[in-house]
Amino acid sequence: MIGALSAEFPGARIVVVTVHAGDEAVFQAVRAGARGYLLKGVSAQDLLAALRTVLAGGRAIPVELAERLAGRLRRDDLNDREVSVLRLIARGLSNRQIGAKLHIAEDTAKWNVTGLLAKLRAKDRTHAVTLALHRGVIDLEEVELR
Repeated sequence: MIGALSAEFPGARIVVVTVHAGDEAVFQAVRAGARGYLLKGVSAQDLLAALRTVLAGGRAIPVELAERLAGRLRRDDLNDREVSVLRLIARGLSNRQIGAKLHIAEDTAKWNVTGLLAKLRAKDRTHAVTLALHRGVIDLEEVELR
């Protein structure tokens, strides 16, 4: 939606107000063209200040979200395959089951798991899922449990 608005109205100054605080959500919004990103519950005074900043050509992202965003920008992006593998890990699937679901060899699935663990700097599969949920890379609604 933000990307479509930015494409149609290149001069638009978009401010997102949401409950999603994960660094992936902030990254996606800013990458799509949002100039501001605020969390729901922001005070009226802070909202007005943010709107004024954005209207003046600046950006309005709270410090804690900007720090997460900076951390997100330093990490390698997960590709579509790695996100798919991550969702399957979150469902509790083994490498063999992931391979079967994605129509790839078990060794290829294992390679994908190893790569995404490295990109997320996760200690193990559970840590990877926890990080991905926290950062907004995946959400529980996308993960149907078996």
